[in-house]
Amino acid sequence: VSIMGSLMLRFLRVVLIFQGYLKNAYYNYLLDETWETESAVLSAASNSFDSMLEQALQVCGQMATDKELYNYVNQMAEADQESFIRSRSSLFSHLQSIAFHSADVSCVTVVNQDGVLIEGARYWSGGGKVALWEQKDLDTLRELYTGVMAELGNKTSGHYKVSAIPTMYEPISKMQVFHIAVPIIGFSSSFQRANAVLVVSFRLDSFVKACGLTEINNQEYLCGYLTDEDGRILYHPDQS
Repeated sequence: VSIMGSLMLRFLRVVLIFQGYLKNAYYNYLLDETWETESAVLSAASNSFDSMLEQALQVCGQMATDKELYNYVNQMAEADQESFIRSRSSLFSHLQSIAFHSADVSCVTVVNQDGVLIEGARYWSGGGKVALWEQKDLDTLRELYTGVMAELGNKTSGHYKVSAIPTMYEPISKMQVFHIAVPIIGFSSSFQRANAVLVVSFRLDSFVKACGLTEINNQEYLCGYLTDEDGRILYHPDQS
C-alpha cells in the first residue's frame, strides 16, 4: 500500500506541475495575443488620427490662401475711424462663413502684431458672443503669432504652429479644442506678404474617436487617451 501510495503522490505531483506549466503557457499566450491585438488597434488609431490632422491642415491652408480674407484683414488693420466699423463687420461676416469650411472648426481668430484683431465662432448667434481666448490665454496667441511669423523665411518648415492651450472652450458645454496657426497670405504664393496669422480652433470630439474607446460586440476592451508632447493629458474617455 505504501508503494502504491508513493507512486500515486508522485503521479499527482507530475500532474500538478504539468497543469501549472499549461496554465503559465496559456497565460503567456493570452498576453502575447492581447499585446498583438492592442498594437494593431493602436496602430490603426494612430493612422486615423494622423489622417484627420492632415485634413485639418488642409482646411487651414484653404483659409490661409483665401483672397477675400487677406483683403478684409488688411482693410481693417488700415481702417480709419470712419471705415473701421464697416471693415470690422465685413471681416467678421467672412470669418463666420469660413468657420464652416469644416464641421470640426469651432472658432477662427485673426492675430497681428498688436494682438487679437478679431475672433469669430460658428456657435455664436445674436448677442451670444463669448470669446474663446480669454485674457489668461493671450500669451499663447502671441507665441503662436511670433512662432509662425518667425518661420516665414524658412523654406523647409511647415509654416504652421499647433497648440493645445486652452484645452477647453468653457462656454460651449466645456468643448475640448486644439489650435493650428497659419500665416494669411491670400492669393499670393509668397509668405513674405503675410502680416497676420489665422488661428483655427478645432473640436477634439471627432479626432479622439480614433484613439478613444474601441468596442467588439459592444464590449469595451481598450481605453485610449490623448496627450501632448509634454505628456499632458488632453483627452481621456473617463472624465471623472
